[in-house]
Formats: sequence, structure tokens, C-alpha cells
Amino acid sequence: MTQKSTLLVIILFCLASSVFPKNKNERKNVSIDGSATSNTLQDSMPSFETDKNGIRKLFNFSLKPKPISDPVLLLSHFANRNLLIFYFSVKCIHCQRVLPHVKKLAVELESSDVTVITIAVKNNTEADIRSFIREYSFTLPVFHDFNKSFSSLYGTGEIPLLIAITKEGEFLRFKHFKSGKTSGQIKTFFGSIQ
Repeated sequence: MTQKSTLLVIILFCLASSVFPKNKNERKNVSIDGSATSNTLQDSMPSFETDKNGIRKLFNFSLKPKPISDPVLLLSHFANRNLLIFYFSVKCIHCQRVLPHVKKLAVELESSDVTVITIAVKNNTEADIRSFIREYSFTLPVFHDFNKSFSSLYGTGEIPLLIAITKEGEFLRFKHFKSGKTSGQIKTFFGSIQ
């Protein structure tokens, strides 16, 4: 075996050991550049957003996204209640696939006193959003982040995004939606704060 092939075997063994450890709860994801990121079971549930001192951040209800579904609606109307925000784009295929799950979740959470609202990203036109509402028989409150005030504070660069907010205004973000898993986590989260 040459030095290059020996080195390659060692590298592959190290990568395989970090990706496929004996304990499945310690599994690591390895990115293209070779850096490992943790994927323990505890990491799968997002945690509350905190500032640099570890104090939980509060959601800013003074933002003024444009109301689409009801012209007199304000984001501040949803302060002091448990809230789930679905941040999406009408042109996003993943958002369209997640939407039925969000609608179902809205019905399921209603009995837990949780309100679900939606905010469309800036790059959508008002006409596109209204068309989307009609096409998908959308009954949830819809806002338009026309000035990017929402995305500048809460966007992650990925959509769809779900943000769960407590009555006290503390929040956490669900950046990746997996139908059964994320829905279950959101229901568990709101159930635990009742």
C-alpha cells in the first residue's frame, strides 16, 4: 500500500468513526469541508433564543408587516398569547409542501390556546400572496414582510421557518420542518408551557 492510499484509508476511517459511532445518540454530521456538527437527540429540539448574557430574548411585536388577509390586523394584536408564526414564500416548493401540515397544526393547537399566523417574505408581491391565499384556501392571518423588518430580526436565510412564541414573548425557531417530528415538537413545546 502506498503512503497516499494509507493516508486515504486513515481519513476515511476517521470520518466513518465520527459519522457512525457505536452510540447512535452521539452521531455527528460531517459537512463537505469535513467539520463535524453535533446531532444528539437533545440538539433536535430548538432552545429559547438568548442574548449574549444568556437572558431569553423577547419577540418584538411592534414590527409592522403589512396585513394582507385583514387590513386592520396588526402584529401587536397577537402579543400576550401563545403564537406560532409560519414564515414562507409563495414561490417556495418546500413552503407549499409544509403548508398543509401548518394548517393541520393550527387546528390541533387551537384547543391549546395557540394562535397560528403567517408572514410572507419581502420578494412576494401582494398579488402573488392573495393568489396563494385563494389557491390554498388559506384562512390563517397573513402578513407581508414588505420592508424586511421581520426577516432582519428573525430570518435565518432559510424558509420555511416556524417561530414559537410564549405569552411572555420568549421564542424559539424551528429552522427545519420534518412533518411528524416538528409538529410533535411544537405540540410538546406548547403543552409544556401551559
